[in-house]
Amino acid sequence: MESYKNNKLFIESVKSNTISDIKIALIFLVLYFKGDVKKIQDSISYAKDNSSFDFEEHYELPYDSSDEINESHFANLRLNLEENFSEKRLKAFLDVYHKIYKNEESAVHKKIKKKETENKNNISDLKILSLTAGAIIFAFILYKLLSK
Repeated sequence: MESYKNNKLFIESVKSNTISDIKIALIFLVLYFKGDVKKIQDSISYAKDNSSFDFEEHYELPYDSSDEINESHFANLRLNLEENFSEKRLKAFLDVYHKIYKNEESAVHKKIKKKETENKNNISDLKILSLTAGAIIFAFILYKLLSK
């Protein structure tokens, strides 16, 4: 099971109480956990309980808001979150993550399933072709044996 406990960088950052490294590790965990809010909250709780990490007071930064929800905006939010790790900014980061990457993940899964289905169909066609070729060869051998 995926857990923050498996991430050495995060655990070591918390143990050494290096806030900048904790922020970077938490941002990585958002991506690693694919935006799973429960797992991210567990990670943040661990950091709060075992270091001096806490959410920072929110202040506006360039690129906090954008009319376009795309990877460029997401990258800017990631940099802003690293600079000012506030609850509001984390929520915005997660919202944009879900809008961009959850749709992409479902599209990728659809492509994979389509490819798997195509592969199964190709294997079925190959089996039929092999069985047909085997039957023809068997019939030919049987004909040669009986014609002697």
